[in-house]
Amino acid sequence: MMRVTIAEPRDYDAILRLWASALPVDWIGRERFYTGLLCDPAFRDDSLWVAKTRGRHVVGFALISAPTPQGRKMGAIAVEAAYRGQGIGTRLWHAVCATVNPAESLRVDGIFPHVFIPGVDRTHYAPAWQWFLRRGCQPEHPIVAMERLLDDTPIEPQITLPKKLAANVYVGILPRWLRHRALETARSFGSGWERAVRETWQHACRPERVLGIYTATEVLGISVVGGYGEPLGRLGPIGVVPAVRGQGWGKALLQYTLRYMRTHAVSRAYFLHCVEGSPAYHLYRHQGFHVIRTFVPMIKYVHNDPKSGNASPGL
Repeated sequence: MMRVTIAEPRDYDAILRLWASALPVDWIGRERFYTGLLCDPAFRDDSLWVAKTRGRHVVGFALISAPTPQGRKMGAIAVEAAYRGQGIGTRLWHAVCATVNPAESLRVDGIFPHVFIPGVDRTHYAPAWQWFLRRGCQPEHPIVAMERLLDDTPIEPQITLPKKLAANVYVGILPRWLRHRALETARSFGSGWERAVRETWQHACRPERVLGIYTATEVLGISVVGGYGEPLGRLGPIGVVPAVRGQGWGKALLQYTLRYMRTHAVSRAYFLHCVEGSPAYHLYRHQGFHVIRTFVPMIKYVHNDPKSGNASPGL
């Protein structure tokens, strides 16, 4: 007999073991799970579901976010290999969908900084792709992860600034007196940006990890390196305000960021989220980045008739 229920603290170690075996490319790790995910504001009591045998053996789990104005997000779902093909993934899916209001949607997307799978990786998890399609999930525009080796990056940050306003605009570590302005700018990009900047400062890491484009009174662009306590080579979020886009400031900020990393002995820069084909994507390609993984976010409108079927070999 199989039971699907909200996870209890005593299930967490079993979930971690299952996560490592079922999603080896995207294992979350014990420290990130306990000190990151479980303490995240987007995590609540019904965010983690498990499927258990009569002997309380955890054979499957599903992770979803707290409700947002856009619905809820699913960050991961998996079933132990020996139990696949028995409909366990489908039961977890229905349990998760039951938590979503009829007017909302369920997105297959990264939901916390600590769960960084921004969609379905069709290369590593091909059966999961078909499984989600059978349940009525609709693909959205692909998201890519990219990287660049920095061995060829000059150590001295010689950056050519755009001529327009160049005499009054600076690229570098954001001064402390502009931190409140930086949070305002980050908030204008989205709540995730503000959180990334705020939590990076709260970690009090050295070297400084929030760079930017700024004047004496305002912040025009932000670049976070090694955010959320990640290695210094992790890039992002990075961006400039709409008023200065298309003028070369984004390129200047990216070049400064890469040189800043190189001066601190970083040999590889990488990031995990960029819309394929976007202006930012082309900028990264021109600066030597290449795609290392492709993800497809998917969305399920719960008010549609639920689609079910036999669990795939992956679920």
